[in-house]
Amino acid sequence: MNAINLDTIPLASLEEAVAARRQQIQELTQSRGDIDIALARLQNGGAAAAPAPPARGRRAGTVPATRQQATTGRAEGRKTLAQFIDVVLDASPKPMTAAQIAVAVKKAGYKTKATKFEQNVYQALYHGAKPPKNQFTRIGKDGWANA
Repeated sequence: MNAINLDTIPLASLEEAVAARRQQIQELTQSRGDIDIALARLQNGGAAAAPAPPARGRRAGTVPATRQQATTGRAEGRKTLAQFIDVVLDASPKPMTAAQIAVAVKKAGYKTKATKFEQNVYQALYHGAKPPKNQFTRIGKDGWANA
């Protein structure tokens, strides 16, 4: 593969090339949206279809308009990790450690692919124990209970 020395290319030429690529991306994205709409019409037997949902994720450097837009990975109506922890701690007669809670939450049906799930549980407990939530209470060094 031939290496290109960028020092020999004028900055204006590079900026033009980047602008042209960005324009191509916009055109291709629009074409994809049109194709998605046409495909939806075909799948619905020719009936008018709603526009395709936006692609997941966001471009680098952009900020979601609301916190709700930033959340991913949980289907609508599914319980949050904090809700599962709340149920587990309600059922426990004594305080539990984060490791015990992690095991119980998984047994209760919480789906996760996290390799260090206990850390996720600890973070949910820690943030749930602070105002304004005050949902969980730390008992001793390692124990947690519902507030």
